[in-house]
Amino acid sequence: MPVRLPRRLAVLPLLALAVGVPASPAVAATTTPGTTATTVETGTLVQVATETSAHEGGADHDGTRTLLRRADGTFTDVRGESVEHLATGTTVRAQVRDGEVLDVAARPGVRTLAAAGGPSTVRVAMVVPAGVTQDATPMTAAQVATSVQQTSDYWSSQTAGQVTFQLAGVQAWTSSSRPCSDVGGMWTDAARAVGFTGAPREHLVVVLPRTAYTSKACAAYGLGSIGAGPDSPGYAYVTDTEPSLWAHELGHNLGLGHANLLSSATASDVAWNGSAYPGATRVGYGDVWDVMSFSGRTIGRGNLGIAGQYRLGLLPAGVQDVTTTGSYTLAALPNAADGRVHGLRAVDPATGTAYFVELRGRSTGDDLVASDASRPTRGVRVTTADRGEAGATLALDATPTGRRGDVDLTIAPGATLSTASGRLHVTVTAVDGAQATVTMTFGDAPGRTPAPAPTTTSNTTTTTSGSGVSFNRDGVNRVVSGPVLEKYLALGAQRGQLGWPTSDAIAVRDGGVVQRFENGLVYWTPVTGAQVVAGAVLGEYASIGWEGSPLGFPTSGEIAVTGGVVQRFQRGLVYWTPATGAHAVRGAVEGRYAAAGWERSTLSFPTSDEIPVPGGVVQRFTGGNVYWTPATGAQVVKGAILGEWGRRGWERSRLGWPVGEEVPVPGGVRQQFQGGVLTWTAATGRVA
Repeated sequence: MPVRLPRRLAVLPLLALAVGVPASPAVAATTTPGTTATTVETGTLVQVATETSAHEGGADHDGTRTLLRRADGTFTDVRGESVEHLATGTTVRAQVRDGEVLDVAARPGVRTLAAAGGPSTVRVAMVVPAGVTQDATPMTAAQVATSVQQTSDYWSSQTAGQVTFQLAGVQAWTSSSRPCSDVGGMWTDAARAVGFTGAPREHLVVVLPRTAYTSKACAAYGLGSIGAGPDSPGYAYVTDTEPSLWAHELGHNLGLGHANLLSSATASDVAWNGSAYPGATRVGYGDVWDVMSFSGRTIGRGNLGIAGQYRLGLLPAGVQDVTTTGSYTLAALPNAADGRVHGLRAVDPATGTAYFVELRGRSTGDDLVASDASRPTRGVRVTTADRGEAGATLALDATPTGRRGDVDLTIAPGATLSTASGRLHVTVTAVDGAQATVTMTFGDAPGRTPAPAPTTTSNTTTTTSGSGVSFNRDGVNRVVSGPVLEKYLALGAQRGQLGWPTSDAIAVRDGGVVQRFENGLVYWTPVTGAQVVAGAVLGEYASIGWEGSPLGFPTSGEIAVTGGVVQRFQRGLVYWTPATGAHAVRGAVEGRYAAAGWERSTLSFPTSDEIPVPGGVVQRFTGGNVYWTPATGAQVVKGAILGEWGRRGWERSRLGWPVGEEVPVPGGVRQQFQGGVLTWTAATGRVA
């Protein structure tokens, strides 16, 4: 079963909070009568990743929100193509009209450098945001002090005493007029109240009531800005005194992203294509061994992985760069200034991608993770940088299954994990709870001569009478027969898109079979025939439970559509585009999507799967959302009305659920909800 713990909201790298920002006020520019004034704003950009554990976020959900931090410490939201791709910490002088950046002059932010220099300071403000009810038993200053001390003890153990935290003070509970959505405003008010200046190694933590998260008034369990390194200042908020949460959020401030997992049914490693890992799923927070994963009593207490240690740069002697084939020994984590090697770093000669090898063995932190009910497997693991998230790491699965909640990622003694290029290989020769010996191989896999070009001669492919065709590769025979064989041969057999078979046929329900190949699967049932599932669609199918999921069996192969592909299943579809990834559409939402005109409609492609919410479900699309409840049916909400409904609190507001869709009215459009009506007026561009 997957680990179900609170998710956190991360802020992308905050490289220079108070460095290199000229103290220029906003200056009003000349405008023509009747137009919104244009101002000149100067400050530092902060990119905020808006993934949440809640189901909605409008245009910001699973996207990027850009804040401009002025020299006086205040924040304002800005938007526009000219700033959305600029790195956090970039100093800008921008012409802004109604939040839209019209023109911008930018220069890179100043990067602080890691250096030993005493403990980092933590200033805490305890705040009840607008719309949040205080806990029946509020958190106390003493509990905060304990959390800071435990966080300091943790990071001291991970950095050989180079990173510690001391509490500079706690402001008692105050009420704020700002809601959780105005996190910049809360930070600004708290900074002024507690004397936070944004100096190096200074951290501002806003403590919110637990009910802020449990009531869904605030979308995130915790939030932290990702700094440039251990000396960076940082912002955070938390909704608990759980020490693993504090260690995680302050870890963001130190410069660390999330510890994610690459999940695939067929491969340990998949090359990044610029927007996704084709055929695989990035599982956010999925590397359960790492502190930058989930927070909890067991998960979230593990040691910081070697990739994160390398990013911090505080214990370089513990990370050995490997450039030649050979045998290497590494000690179990945590990394320590003990003269031993605790991790290996090797760069794939074909791609230039760096991979990290580490041992999860016996230690206080990793013992806690191993005690979790999901029983993660100790041993040698490989991680790399996650190309899909700034500062994040990606754990690779040495025994890929594609199953949700798979926590057996380690390389067994005698086994090898190969990178996506096939030119870097990690083989475990010996391992125990204290150390491991591994062979690093550059080039061809150990013990393997280069594979010959696929042929149909007797030494590689042999017909077996009565039971199909036996495909022999490296001494391993895999038999392909019946309708699966017909499909396989039609696609070019081992020379085609599927590559070599990696399993024999496996019986599944409804009298069907599935067979694995290097680059996908072939399913067959008497009802659906033989169908291929591959690539990103395969990753989505795996993530929701294969043929046992609500989708059932595939009934077609991939079908090209403008901008992407779609594949049909017994009870739904899976769409994929490079921009949106792969997402299933089914049930009542599928019916509404079909009525609108599928991907050719204003909804365009799905950008999320169906998400359960109290009383119904929601699914997001490029051009709007589809909401469904048993009482209201499936309804589309989009555009300015969607934005206004979101600002009022979605279905939790007095408006409730949509009961109809947009209808034209003089001068605009109107949409009916359970508790009222929203009307958009073209003349003003506003919704009321």
